[in-house]
Amino acid sequence: FPTQRGFTSIEVREEGLLADNLTVVFGGLTAQELTARAFTAPTAPLVQRPDVAIADNVFTLVKHNSDDAIRLVNRLLAAGNDVWILSDNYRDGRAGDFIVRSADITPQILTQKSPNALNIPGAYISVYGQMPYRSATLNPNLFVETMVMPIGRPAATTHLLTEPNVALMGGTGVNWGPDSYARFIIQHLEFNHEFVTPEEFAARADEFTAVINLNQDVTEYDFAALHDAVRGGVGYVGIAVNGMAVGRNILIGAPGAEAEETDFPIGTAGNEAVHRATFAADTSITARYDLADMVYMINSAFFTDGVMPDATVLITIADAEHFVGGFKTPANVDLLTGNVVALTANYDGTPITIIGSNIFNRAHNRQLNVMMANTVFFAAAGLEVQ
Repeated sequence: FPTQRGFTSIEVREEGLLADNLTVVFGGLTAQELTARAFTAPTAPLVQRPDVAIADNVFTLVKHNSDDAIRLVNRLLAAGNDVWILSDNYRDGRAGDFIVRSADITPQILTQKSPNALNIPGAYISVYGQMPYRSATLNPNLFVETMVMPIGRPAATTHLLTEPNVALMGGTGVNWGPDSYARFIIQHLEFNHEFVTPEEFAARADEFTAVINLNQDVTEYDFAALHDAVRGGVGYVGIAVNGMAVGRNILIGAPGAEAEETDFPIGTAGNEAVHRATFAADTSITARYDLADMVYMINSAFFTDGVMPDATVLITIADAEHFVGGFKTPANVDLLTGNVVALTANYDGTPITIIGSNIFNRAHNRQLNVMMANTVFFAAAGLEVQ
């Protein structure tokens, strides 16, 4: 690590030597300030008393601001319970939040993982620095922010979810393969999912409600199947440069679109760093991002000369002084300046979200799990992104 980064390291093996003598600072911010400005998440586990009876007409709002909100929803859906998603802001709820029956949030739901969270094989380091075979020892309790709905469920802005069936379309290796970080994180979020290659997805596209493209380029035949699947209602999330390029090509192939790939060029930068950025917090998949102003990027991909006319920009790197901290070269920092690194659009009513970074690089990008998951859930509910 030190050699790769070009600095000299000195091993220190005296316990407690630096205790109370260091202040954590990253880009001029303390660790607490950095966390608050990246994304606000709950800090206490949700608890439900087993001896309290709750009527079926009492509903709870689940704020979609943490991984555990996603896990709770997937547990409820796997257990056959009803979950609704908000398509618009309502009182203290934001678009992308969930409504559930309070009686369904049982102690069992809160403490036992769903079958979708079973371990996967492999020997790669997990998001918590443990091996996947040890993941059963992770704390299953959920840190979720909720509030009881005072006047029941608002029917006009809530839509019933079906359990997503996610195609994790990948290739090989620690980043994109069947035993990758990506699959471990999707498993940690307890999504019903299956790892497939582009060829396997093309043959079975109608079995899924959404596809997450793990930086995979596709053949002309596989692209045609993917294009038809998205047009037929399968949500699309594209990750990193190839996921971004395939998503762009789907959108420029939409009926009435008159564009070429060269009309919306994509650039890359080999960095790993946190950058100041502008988030669109007024879309139905990013309404919980109103305080976010920094984003972690690795091996970045970005649109260099505008985006498709019907697309909504989600994240734009700041125009100046955007580098907060991490590993970079000056040239790569300049490449990112002012460019779009994430967007969303609808294709014949199906949501497409493109994110120009490996959001599954261990646990570094939990911040972006909400917009990824909302795209999957909106597709499962047959909703457009507004």
